[in-house]
Amino acid sequence: MDNRRCYVEISKENLRKNVDVLKKYISENTGIIAVVKDDFYGHGVVELTKVLIECGIKKFAVSCFQEAMQLREQFSDIEIVILGYVESHYYKQLALNNIAINISSIDMAKKLVEICQKENFISAVEVAVDTGMSRNGISIDTSEQDLRFIYQNPYLLVKATYSHLATSDSFLKKNQDNTLKQKANFDYLCNRVEQLSLYCGDKHLCASAGVINYPDFKYNMVRVGFMLLGFDVGEVNNKFQRYPLLSWYSSIMRISTIKKGSIISYGGTYICQQDRKIATISVGYGDGYPRRLSNKGYVLIKGIRCNIVGRICMDQMMVDVTDVKNIDINDKVVLVGESSGEMITLNQLANLADTIVDELVCNINHRVERIYI
Repeated sequence: MDNRRCYVEISKENLRKNVDVLKKYISENTGIIAVVKDDFYGHGVVELTKVLIECGIKKFAVSCFQEAMQLREQFSDIEIVILGYVESHYYKQLALNNIAINISSIDMAKKLVEICQKENFISAVEVAVDTGMSRNGISIDTSEQDLRFIYQNPYLLVKATYSHLATSDSFLKKNQDNTLKQKANFDYLCNRVEQLSLYCGDKHLCASAGVINYPDFKYNMVRVGFMLLGFDVGEVNNKFQRYPLLSWYSSIMRISTIKKGSIISYGGTYICQQDRKIATISVGYGDGYPRRLSNKGYVLIKGIRCNIVGRICMDQMMVDVTDVKNIDINDKVVLVGESSGEMITLNQLANLADTIVDELVCNINHRVERIYI
């Protein structure tokens, strides 16, 4: 795979391994919702959904109308739910394509029912509950009248009730207490619905960190994204085996000797203190490589750590290769992955860039070729 400008390799086998790891943490009766929003965090939703279906996963969560329709056009039989905002003019099209949308507020539910009545269709929905994250969902103190409006409405097919834990990846006492409170709030709302002889549908509360840290919170469904991709999911009680899917590579396009006192790249932020051998690498912030790593990050070439020097450009960046022997144009550059026993992980790169792994991978541009292995 040498002589490519910039590309990522995605391991399908590691995805299968991560599914197997996940299944060890849940019972046979617990269903899996694969969270595949934003092109499955930049990894390629269509190719990897095929693998997940082969692994027995039947339900998928996305963020918006466009993502849902992309999946439905490729996969006619899977369950799909949109966890994010949906514009009202898409409601009927989603219903006709058997795609569930989330109820994020009573006002939203009333607007949905109004359109269902006017255009004569039934919408599949999942009811989001705000248990303490203050982001999305109906209140746990929603009136009995409004609960009946949602759960007893002939125009709404309630498939599930769910919430999201804000601090399940932290062992700080205040965060653990908050997680326990969110669980209690979720149970309170669900019990109120059931005491009215209404049906909550499936229940899901845990995402990846919650699956590991709170085994009693699983109900009959779990939502996972990071865990499937082999990401670190934060602090966990049990360090589970992770198999990262993504490696990121580029190539050397130029090698030159830069004299002492010369500047490198825009702004002259790097000045050579002595003669140095500098390689220009064919990747930049236009590909999603963080510009914040200018004069701060590093790559691997032939197992040697090579520091980034000067500002990262849109399409190129420069690295110091003075210590690398037998180097040549077109040699492989490791941005994320392994080189002769040395590693750069997504976590290391994200920490250096003062960001999080999911932002990093979601920013890898679509001009960066994906190679599935």
